[in-house]
Amino acid sequence: DFICHSNGNNEQKTGLFQKNTDFESYKLVYVYEGVCSVNIDGKCFEVPTGYSVLIFPKCVFAIHTNKTAKYTWLEFSGFASAAILSRIEVSKKSPVLGKIDIDGFEFLFEIPDVTVRSDEPYLLYRFGGCLLMLLSYYIEKKIKSKKHFVMERLYQMEVFWEILL
Repeated sequence: DFICHSNGNNEQKTGLFQKNTDFESYKLVYVYEGVCSVNIDGKCFEVPTGYSVLIFPKCVFAIHTNKTAKYTWLEFSGFASAAILSRIEVSKKSPVLGKIDIDGFEFLFEIPDVTVRSDEPYLLYRFGGCLLMLLSYYIEKKIKSKKHFVMERLYQMEVFWEILL
């Protein structure tokens, strides 16, 4: 399974968002304006415009923003999460992901109806498909050859469908 629990954005002028991820979920935060300072388990990471940070399960984190910072996020879990994230060069020690230089990338974080708690297959497929599409951009950053990227994307789709079926 590949489940999106929640999503949102923070367009506050200043602020602090703090949470303890006390269950098995990941939080992917994408900064689309300004700079955020993200403290994860006591270690601080500066996340500038166009970069993302992945917060792993069971971490205590705080996001500090300045007057111009805007970010969006998704919280997700499932067996497919670990398999897909293993294809991206990210770890608890190095949680900041490379720059995604695509206009409007933050809109991929806006998954409709994500807060609807339903076992309806169409919603589960939609959420999983949206997450897979979003994460494929991070996989693409890691892979230099377009041929290898196409093979990687096909592999990810295969993993996703095997888990769902």
